[in-house]
Amino acid sequence: MNPYLISFFGAIAQEILHWYDLRQDFGEDSELNRTPSYWIITIAATILFTVATPWLIEGIVASEELKSWHYFIGALSFPAIVKKLVKLMLNINGQRGNEFLKKSNNYTTKKYFK
Repeated sequence: MNPYLISFFGAIAQEILHWYDLRQDFGEDSELNRTPSYWIITIAATILFTVATPWLIEGIVASEELKSWHYFIGALSFPAIVKKLVKLMLNINGQRGNEFLKKSNNYTTKKYFK
């Protein structure tokens, strides 16, 4: 099967899990997933991770025995790794990402990445 298609399914699965997690953290009435910027970023991230995953996996593993699940798991975990790196680099008022979001009722796109 096409590695890009499998990576796309992995990226979509990650976004669905992320969306469910946001609903658990902020409730079903969260304003974040109703903003156009949230959906633009989500679609752009899905496309980026779909395209980048096969390139990275084939570059790192360099094996002829790559299986479909390598691409799926790679795309599924790629966004989580990027988000963790962003959380490590950003610091708002001495508080890290999720701690800041949980204390704030004002949702913005910038806060999505923290």
